[in-house]
Amino acid sequence: MLQFLQGITEEQSRHSYEPGKWTIREVLNHVNDGERVFLYRAFWFARGYQDALPSFDQDQAVVTAQANNTSWADLVEEFRNVRLSTISFFKSLPEEAWSKKYMIQCVGPVCTIQPTGEAVQTTADAASLLGQVDVPTLVIIGKKDLQVDWQDDGEPLQRAAAGHANVTILFPENANHILKEETKPRSELSQPEALPRYNAPDARLDPAAMASILSWLAAHS
Repeated sequence: MLQFLQGITEEQSRHSYEPGKWTIREVLNHVNDGERVFLYRAFWFARGYQDALPSFDQDQAVVTAQANNTSWADLVEEFRNVRLSTISFFKSLPEEAWSKKYMIQCVGPVCTIQPTGEAVQTTADAASLLGQVDVPTLVIIGKKDLQVDWQDDGEPLQRAAAGHANVTILFPENANHILKEETKPRSELSQPEALPRYNAPDARLDPAAMASILSWLAAHS
């Protein structure tokens, strides 16, 4: 990822695909901001807090960040530093922190948190909505995903989508949570070990997952 970002010039980073839309600098700034927000939420859950959190307004953040006044090189370095901080946090989490499950729901400026048990309800809510979808929809859960279980979470979605030809649900054999390839057997995987590898230098997108996405896009373009 760093190699890709470093291949973009300062001038190219000012580009937006049409007037009024985010520039490449603003997009990367948003990625950096988003990672900070979700890392703090992970910290909040891992440490056992259940108090409400503030929501994240990306449009407000992009205006106040003024990323177009920051050099592209500095934004790329910021991306690197934020990612290293994220990896460091997850590498030091105790084993029991990985088993904590919460549902977070943001309404207006406040995000409320509900502890264990509500994760199942989240899947049920998603399943009930999936049956109402009237546009082509692709759902992918990798069989090596340790955060979403392709059977426990996937089966309710499949039942909800039954009879709806516009909904496609796929379970790539070797895809992890972010659809990168994981070659180890699922039985040998643990979150403390697997998560830091998401952005390892040799990590690559799962070929089967990418082929399925491209095929689905071609069929619905």
